[in-house]
Amino acid sequence: MPARDLLALVAFLLVPVSAVAQGGQGANARPVPPPAPASSVPSTQPVIVKKVEPIYSDRAQRAGIQGEVWLDVSVRADGTVGSILIAKSLDTVYGLDQRGIAAVRQWTYQPKPAGDARVYSPTRVVIPFHLAASAPIPTAVSAASEPFGQGAHHVGEPGLVSPTLKARVEPVYTTSALRARIQGTVRAEAVVLADGTVGQARVIQSLDEKSGLDDQALGALREWTFTPATLDGRAVPMVVNVVLDFKLH
Repeated sequence: MPARDLLALVAFLLVPVSAVAQGGQGANARPVPPPAPASSVPSTQPVIVKKVEPIYSDRAQRAGIQGEVWLDVSVRADGTVGSILIAKSLDTVYGLDQRGIAAVRQWTYQPKPAGDARVYSPTRVVIPFHLAASAPIPTAVSAASEPFGQGAHHVGEPGLVSPTLKARVEPVYTTSALRARIQGTVRAEAVVLADGTVGQARVIQSLDEKSGLDDQALGALREWTFTPATLDGRAVPMVVNVVLDFKLH
């Protein structure tokens, strides 16, 4: 996280606003209080020039997940998006938090006048995910009822070649965790499927459950892609251990 973006976010977060709890499909779902009153929101907000809509993940649609992701966004003087924090999570299981973040990273805002290098005051962005009115709402099936790693292979099996990472998505800080200045490591294990995507994932060493960093680590991990493991030349699912870091810069 660039230092100037972090300083701007910290200054914004010290304004006395109502705390926003984590919610949604993660392990820390809980009731969310109403947004902060308008009087406590910085008066000077950037004007959006280009807006990219998020793309629903197929898994989230099939599970019937809908609602809102709230993001605290730092906008640079040139109008590009800097740091992003999760103010309210919607879904770290089927990827909607990450889809919202990925869309906002592509937004652009009206730049400040030439010579003004200050970042804008961070702004709250609400990303809605709503299924079409005509679409049936399926009943979500919890993966928690399935034994973890059932049918997957493990390190040490003769002839097994471990998967290699192709694309990594970094976890995003939550607003409440930044306020508390929490940093450290989440250790997790995941099932890399035969197609190279991540299936089940779980925390084996927690950093912060209350503020949502554990959930955000798992949400990012589920977006990783791999060259799958092989056994005797055939792609197979395999359980891997991973480390995800949260560091203040």
